[in-house]
Amino acid sequence: MNIFDMVRRAKEAQEIMKNIRVSGKAGGDMVVITLNGNYEVENIHIAQEVIDKANATLIGDLVKAAFYDATTRLKREMQSQMGSVLPGGELFKNLLGGDQ
Repeated sequence: MNIFDMVRRAKEAQEIMKNIRVSGKAGGDMVVITLNGNYEVENIHIAQEVIDKANATLIGDLVKAAFYDATTRLKREMQSQMGSVLPGGELFKNLLGGDQ
């Protein structure tokens, strides 16, 4: 593979990452966090019933669990989509945290 192929594949990978969206959930969908392919939080939804009934510690725990779920889903999605674009799929898979 030459340098031009590597640059082309890197651009393809960036485009894929730009379009990836995943949501992590906790508490039976009471908290939902949406991340993009750059691990940026795009949205956080907390159900009103959680806000009305829960204390700050419970809300924090649910947000943390939803974020963990979202990052795990994002790693899997990126592994799935990037494996076909980037050479050394195993190397890329390991960089994203392996089989989680």
